[in-house]
Amino acid sequence: MPLVQLPSNNIRPQSSRSEVATFSRPLAFYVVVVLIGLIFTFRLFYLQVVRGDHYRQQALAEHQKKFEIPAKRGIIYAHDGDRLVPLVLNETRKLIYADPRYVKDKSKTAQTLKDIIGGEAGEYEKLLNGNHVYVILARDVTLDQADKLAQKKLPGVGQTDTPKRVYPQGQLASQVLGFVNGSGQGQYGVEDFFNKELQGKTGQLKAVTDINGVPLAAGDSSIQQAPKDGENVNLTIDLNLQRYLETALKSATETTKAKGASAVILDTKDGSIKAMGNYPSFDPAKYSEVKDYNVFSNRIVSTPYEAGSVMKVFTMSTALNEGVVSKDSTFADSGSVKVEDRTVKNSRAWGIANPTMTQVLQYSLNTGVVHLFKQLGGGSFNKQGREKLHDYLVDKYRFNATTGIELAGEAGGDIPDATTNDGDNVRYANISFGQGMTVTMLQVVAGLNAVINGGTYYKPAIQEKNVGQTIAKNIVKPEVGADLRDMMRSVIKGSAFDKPGYYVGGKSGTAQLLDANGNYTDDKTTGSYLGFIGSKQADYVIMVRVDEPDSSQGFSGTTAAAPLFSSICGYLIQYYAMAPAS
Repeated sequence: MPLVQLPSNNIRPQSSRSEVATFSRPLAFYVVVVLIGLIFTFRLFYLQVVRGDHYRQQALAEHQKKFEIPAKRGIIYAHDGDRLVPLVLNETRKLIYADPRYVKDKSKTAQTLKDIIGGEAGEYEKLLNGNHVYVILARDVTLDQADKLAQKKLPGVGQTDTPKRVYPQGQLASQVLGFVNGSGQGQYGVEDFFNKELQGKTGQLKAVTDINGVPLAAGDSSIQQAPKDGENVNLTIDLNLQRYLETALKSATETTKAKGASAVILDTKDGSIKAMGNYPSFDPAKYSEVKDYNVFSNRIVSTPYEAGSVMKVFTMSTALNEGVVSKDSTFADSGSVKVEDRTVKNSRAWGIANPTMTQVLQYSLNTGVVHLFKQLGGGSFNKQGREKLHDYLVDKYRFNATTGIELAGEAGGDIPDATTNDGDNVRYANISFGQGMTVTMLQVVAGLNAVINGGTYYKPAIQEKNVGQTIAKNIVKPEVGADLRDMMRSVIKGSAFDKPGYYVGGKSGTAQLLDANGNYTDDKTTGSYLGFIGSKQADYVIMVRVDEPDSSQGFSGTTAAAPLFSSICGYLIQYYAMAPAS
């Protein structure tokens, strides 16, 4: 029989396409599932391990807000004669919150909230549908409204005490005080500057709630950490002076048809602020209704400006202290002086050929203070004169720095460097009579006080415990202070603003403002007046400012600012029962 050849073991049958597909699909699916699993595992590892603490703290912080016990914000006091009275107090209101997880009928709850406390139902419902465990639904809810809401026993909705600022003196000193916004943060003035001290530290309840997610009533056993109430702040402000000041500012603004007015009174013996105000002002209890936010700013500390001729007293004190002139020195005045390619003129012709330095202040001679600038340079306009004037303005009178007063938003002035193109001879000639530089009113009163008290620069203070801090001594010689006081007294003696028998002196300033083309114009000016008042010595430094009064009335420093200064002096004499000098 023929032999039958069997197939070799090395020969394997070919696989069909369907067999390959059957083999590959489970493998591909397995690989995809493994990859997805790895991605999820990595993501969970990242969220729970790498970022776990962050998210746990975030969730805990959000959840625990409803267990906070608010601290009482500190009270702000001012002086009423010898006693302290509150300018700002707290009144208990309610904050309404919710844990949306417990709110069963969000639409009905929103409508109930609207019916009782006002607002928009749609906004409440939007908050209740959010992805949070704690949402604030309303602030500043009255106790009566909160009680009506509590009677509804809305699931998931709770309430807690929250302080609301109230103002027993109305809008008095509002720009000194500032206000507290809806989030409990101080804005502007004292409220902003002392926000940390005033707001205190919130306490914490133990996280125990009822079945609706509302914390159980606070008791000794449920308090985990007691709140720490904010510190009180005692101001140096005298309520009676402040009230008169603000009334006078309003009257001056209306009488002169000005845009506004400002004034400050500083105690010469320690730098304390007795009154400080601006008009127009605002009601801090209704700050949210204010349309023009500029009214929040205290222009005395936050708005540098070209103060004009009131600055001549500082050029004069510089020259006196450097010994280049005395108060009786004279100079030949032709009514104008050439400074490089510019001509400086006096505001009017006085017909005095050889005025004394006292008369330079009396008649506010621009040529006279330019003469002082020239003498600081050894008789010519040069770098030496610029640097000396610059050093006094910056290092002694501190016009380029903030004073450090306890008010938010304080600004420094701008004194150009004496060695750059911005500080050439022409610029410094202008600076000598108060143009081409900016200062704040607070800087000016603090600087003048340092000169006339014999050389001690007191840090201006509006918080009582900071009164009397000395920043520098011997900025000018004592005899220079005495001379300048005499010269400023001569300026006001015999004028309509004199107070016979009292120690009063001053200096006016009318600063032209820039027009649309960048040129100084007489149509718009700022009137200022700087001076002092006392019985036998300079007890108070006063500065007033009137913004853009009716230009047809004449030089605004004299016609608008000086009467306001005189009015304040008259009240100080009456209020402190100052005895006339014998």
